Amino acid sequence: MRMRLITLLAFAGLFMTALAAWGPEVGITNNRLENVTYHANVHKVVYDRSGVGHLVWYDQVGEAVYYKRYWPGSGWSKDLSLAKTADWAYPAIALDSNGTTIHVVWRMWKHVGSTNFHIYYWKCNPTGPGTGGWVGNAMDLDENVGAHDHGFPSIACGRSGQVVVTWQEQWGYPNWVYSIGFREYANGAWKSQTLIGDQSPHYRSYPTIASAGNGDLSVACMGSLTDQANPHVLVTRRIGAAPWTNWEDATAGLPTGYFLIPDIEVNPITKNPHIVCHDYETVVNGVDTAHYYHIYHSYHTDAAGWIGPELVSPPDVTGEYQASMFFDVNGTAHVVWHGRDASITYGGIKYASCPGDGGTWTEPYWLTTNVSGIHDNAPNITVQADGSLHVVWTRQNSTSRYPYQIFGASSSGSFGPMAGSTVPPRGFALDVSPNPASRRMVVSYSLPVAGNVSLKLYDARGALAKTLACGYVLPGNHALSLDRQGLVRGAYILKLESGASSSTRKLIIE
Repeated sequence: MRMRLITLLAFAGLFMTALAAWGPEVGITNNRLENVTYHANVHKVVYDRSGVGHLVWYDQVGEAVYYKRYWPGSGWSKDLSLAKTADWAYPAIALDSNGTTIHVVWRMWKHVGSTNFHIYYWKCNPTGPGTGGWVGNAMDLDENVGAHDHGFPSIACGRSGQVVVTWQEQWGYPNWVYSIGFREYANGAWKSQTLIGDQSPHYRSYPTIASAGNGDLSVACMGSLTDQANPHVLVTRRIGAAPWTNWEDATAGLPTGYFLIPDIEVNPITKNPHIVCHDYETVVNGVDTAHYYHIYHSYHTDAAGWIGPELVSPPDVTGEYQASMFFDVNGTAHVVWHGRDASITYGGIKYASCPGDGGTWTEPYWLTTNVSGIHDNAPNITVQADGSLHVVWTRQNSTSRYPYQIFGASSSGSFGPMAGSTVPPRGFALDVSPNPASRRMVVSYSLPVAGNVSLKLYDARGALAKTLACGYVLPGNHALSLDRQGLVRGAYILKLESGASSSTRKLIIE
């Protein structure tokens, strides 16, 4: 109901803030790499108190970890390769309590004895634009090399320079045993590696870690207390110097179904841990909805234990998964996820928020919506100290030569373009980058209200060269890939029309 009211007011021209709160979509990577952000349960993007942004991702074909920096006034840096990884790297990033240092972990191939994959760590003290400031060399965090395999790392920072890292650890093929590895940097030194909780023959995967900022830690993973057939979200906590608690089922309120890939965060006001995840094959409102994905949320209080899970996404919509959560300084939870809708051929990114523990979630808002052939997933959200929200995601474009690229958007519009491009204005807007272009281009446009859209490319004679979009489009920010195939060198005109509004941009193809 709230979203419908906002939409009606926007049409009336009386209330544009909700729809214009997010800046335009921006292509952050634009190269020949197969860039992906998977998975959404650990942080890939952070912004420090000065508005400096940091992004990590990996190339799933070239198998390397990459880093990029956003510097206010200078824009995004060039891509920096941190490591050649071999296989899925799953990088994660965290911002230090000093507000500027960043810490990055990833999975990397290293054959030691009978062990092949290890967790690597590197920190950076950025001092300016570019990609400099890395301290020493990357460090192997794994001390146990006795036939253990390691993956899915997660990292968080606590007070006084504390850094904590978790990962999945497994051994004993073919009868696998699983546990969660843990290592901590505190008081100026790395402590010995340990295992959290019991060593279980049941699947334990996708760990994620959060710090309360007061020394308390929380770890969540996907697993089971009894068997592998019905995984839920399990959580353990370390309060002060006490041992880790026993694993608790944070999704026990809904006994049926699978609860997958959790993200855990701590409300900075109440210090209570919260989780978001998605389900698979469960019962919603008494209806058996097999293979039906939804976004769920639970939180913990000392008095009541785990409360929930509750639905964040609409109960009547299928295909909602890959949730990421972050709290602002006022204790409001912000969540993004991959969403679907009957009117959308592929998926986009949805956003919702909830003010404090036990609050009411807002109606989901479409952060991106796409035409056929473009698919957005694995979103990750962070909140800057000034309250600005920043989201990155993987965009899959089946018509592009390099179909996997990283896109982003900011609630303040400060997310910035790629080097050499410009930021399109808010409201009804059209832009293309790079321009001039020699190969692939990204055409971005914004609609304050829904409507029928015509987006076409004309040559210098006024003849239609290509139709990029045609049909009904929801409000928000959109981006399309434009390949120069079939286009000769010269000047072109892009024209966007929707309702009584229109906009044009000159495009040079070299």
